[in-house]
Amino acid sequence: EVTPNPPHTPHTLALTLSTRALPACPSAPPPADDDDDAVNDDDVLDDDDVLDDDDSAPVDDDDVAPPVLVEPSAVRSSLMPLDWTPATTDADGRFLHDFSYAGYHRGEDPIPDVVPGQVHAVVGADPTGVADSTTAIQAALDAAGEAGGGLVLLPAGTFRIGPPDGEDAALRIRHSGVVLRGAGRDATFLFNDDPEMRRKGVITIAPPSSASWTSATGGTAVPLSADAGERDTSVEVDDPGDLAVGDHVLVRADAGEDWIAEHGMTGRWTSGTPGPLFHRTITAIDGTTVHLDIPLRYPVKTRDAARVQPALPHLSEVGLEDLSIGQARHLGSGWGDTAYNVEATAAYAVHGADVVKVNYVLHGWIRRVGTYEPPGNGGFHMLSDGISVHQSRHVTVRDAVFAQPQYEGGGGNGYSFVVGGSDSLFVNCSAVSARHGISWRKSWTSGNVVLNASSSDPRLAVDFHMHLSMSNLVDGAVLDSDFIDATYRPYGTVEHGFTTAHSVLWNTTGLRGGDNGVVVDSRQYDWGVVTGTRGDAWDIRTRPLVDTLDTAPEDLAELEGGAGALSPTSLYVDQLARRLTGAPAPTAVPEDLLVALPAAEDTFVRGGSFSGDNYEGGETIPVKDGNEDYTRRAFLRFDLGDVELAVARAVLIVQARVADQGGDHANLLVHGAGDGWDASTLTFATQPEYGPAVARADIGPDWESVVLDVTALAREADGTLDLALTQDMGGAGLNVSIRSAETVTPPTLELVLDDRVPLPIVDVSGDLAGEGTSLAEAVDGDLDTRWSNEDFGGAITVDLGSEVLVDRVDLAFFSGDVRHAFAEIRTSVDGVAWTPARGVRSAGESLLPERFDLDPVTARWVRVVGFGTSASRWNSYTEVAVFGR
Repeated sequence: EVTPNPPHTPHTLALTLSTRALPACPSAPPPADDDDDAVNDDDVLDDDDVLDDDDSAPVDDDDVAPPVLVEPSAVRSSLMPLDWTPATTDADGRFLHDFSYAGYHRGEDPIPDVVPGQVHAVVGADPTGVADSTTAIQAALDAAGEAGGGLVLLPAGTFRIGPPDGEDAALRIRHSGVVLRGAGRDATFLFNDDPEMRRKGVITIAPPSSASWTSATGGTAVPLSADAGERDTSVEVDDPGDLAVGDHVLVRADAGEDWIAEHGMTGRWTSGTPGPLFHRTITAIDGTTVHLDIPLRYPVKTRDAARVQPALPHLSEVGLEDLSIGQARHLGSGWGDTAYNVEATAAYAVHGADVVKVNYVLHGWIRRVGTYEPPGNGGFHMLSDGISVHQSRHVTVRDAVFAQPQYEGGGGNGYSFVVGGSDSLFVNCSAVSARHGISWRKSWTSGNVVLNASSSDPRLAVDFHMHLSMSNLVDGAVLDSDFIDATYRPYGTVEHGFTTAHSVLWNTTGLRGGDNGVVVDSRQYDWGVVTGTRGDAWDIRTRPLVDTLDTAPEDLAELEGGAGALSPTSLYVDQLARRLTGAPAPTAVPEDLLVALPAAEDTFVRGGSFSGDNYEGGETIPVKDGNEDYTRRAFLRFDLGDVELAVARAVLIVQARVADQGGDHANLLVHGAGDGWDASTLTFATQPEYGPAVARADIGPDWESVVLDVTALAREADGTLDLALTQDMGGAGLNVSIRSAETVTPPTLELVLDDRVPLPIVDVSGDLAGEGTSLAEAVDGDLDTRWSNEDFGGAITVDLGSEVLVDRVDLAFFSGDVRHAFAEIRTSVDGVAWTPARGVRSAGESLLPERFDLDPVTARWVRVVGFGTSASRWNSYTEVAVFGR
């Protein structure tokens, strides 16, 4: 152990810290003024700084200045600096693709609520679910298609359907411009009563004939004259031939012997394995240069017969909305993992069954669609797979919950979401108790974004499944008893092999752990990126070895356990803002809502023969996971007595470095600690208990600002926030030195406060409350009381008394710390017609209210419609609050 050196300029390796001058709270010392900081004489607003557009009075409407905005402290990825562009590359050749092109119309246009064309009613369908309604619904879909597109409205009710003889789907959307819309997930139910669904779908959205990306097309392929690389937005050809602006094309190359050998798959992959393949649209042709609408996601080489190939027509502007789908369970036997190919077994009968198939679609959507448990189904919602998006581009799937498959065997069964196209967007989607919650397949699968998804209690991991689905983004995933597997897979008739390359796993939360002890296992071909993990399980595995196969170079792993302080929180949202507005997504907050509290007390304790000693005072406090005599733990206390507003975000900021002859990098963990200790008397023997670690940071050899998220602890604190700092290095730790409250850079608690107050509620109504609960108890301000209801679609409605602009709903969930709740927020101005505002999935880690922001909407009534939880059918809210202006 060594004495720390004098302070250095903060040093950054993999991560950079985004900070600004913090406003001092009343008890904090004034900031020093060295003419280089953010607070000096020139920053004082005086008379000359007051602007009055009309000069009519010293103070009038024009003199009301907007709030001063400041940036909270945060940590950034080494690959995502503030001045990031799609060309940014690090010294090792790694970069972040621009994923902002994903989704319907590349995120540039909203999904339309008004569908062009006629509105078609379904005639002759039976809403009681007694008579079969397949023919009636299909007739309306076909009529809309033959009319050039339109909206098919399916009213409230249960509609029994099933695949007609000789058909591979119960219902099919086969024309562009057709949208099937129900009356809501709680009102319109499609019940597929045929369990003999081998390789069939309940709803298939696809053109009448195949538009496969891998088959021959009607047009002539144009060879590339030069290799094209990742991030290229154009390709070179000798002669563009018949290619024209606006053409939808496939830029592709074959998986020949050289390509297979380059990827180390000789003897494992075959010539039938698809090579890199990208569906694109030609935006311009300049001589021999063909310009594309979206960058390429992987190299295509002339060596591998790289070419531009016209694509067959896809469906476009098609959608599925506002309904629930259930499948009758199969009553047969024979459910083994390999029984899917054994005739006469139940597994054989349901093998490859999909609830929704999306094939060969360009610009389409599925929103507010999910599964439900038909009566008497024994807990099952669907037979095998949920949503499969295959060889489609710019599809958005939003607010979808697919749960409880009956068969989770081999051969690709029991997956909730299968991603098999390019540049599609899955937002707020949830998988429950599947074989794989989400899975990516094949090398034509690239540029897709899965944003704020969850997977709960699966049999196997969320995974990149087979054959190099490259350059996808998983952003803000919550894995509950699950993890992300992005590794080499030595399985399959044609070995799955490397499953992905250059994919990014951003801001991942692990709850209750996965089977292999990590939340992300990333050992991709060439390289991959894992930035930010948090939760109960935050470990990342990147060791470049799978069995005996070396997957070097090692993937980049950053902010393991530190995602709570990550900026931007969402990579996709930030990149989309940069592309559409030229600026990052806003993260600044009003200056008066950002408060910095220096530590009121701090000290450390030391074990072994020093366990009775007190160490109050001194300019540094050490932390070390060593042997008995060398173990040290730090304790900090922050006084919250003057904080009257709710805490929206809280981070601990300390100045730290490794000061140890044994090495120069170590970890630092923060925990909530018990109170009642006094820095002047505290010893190792009398130290308070502390809880599990809530955040982790990596510390280097130079003094640096370290930001650790403690929001959950601060929100629950009462009067003071007590923290413990420890290290976890298996007893062989290194001394981390932290500047104390005795210095000019003390440990600081930075709070973002919430000054919003809920709107008054004049009445509450809704469905029958369960025993011991009531509607009133959901709006009484008491988190120990609740309203509960066991109905699928059980709803609670609050009346605000008059029309206001609503922009936020806060919900607190009963048992919200151990399960995910699913719901939908709707608004109304008359209490009769309801407009969906947003889907809800609770975080699954807190009993405190959770915030759900809405696009501002005028409303008097706000309704929360529940669709159960990841553990049961119950909808249970301990508190409902509405915010607006």
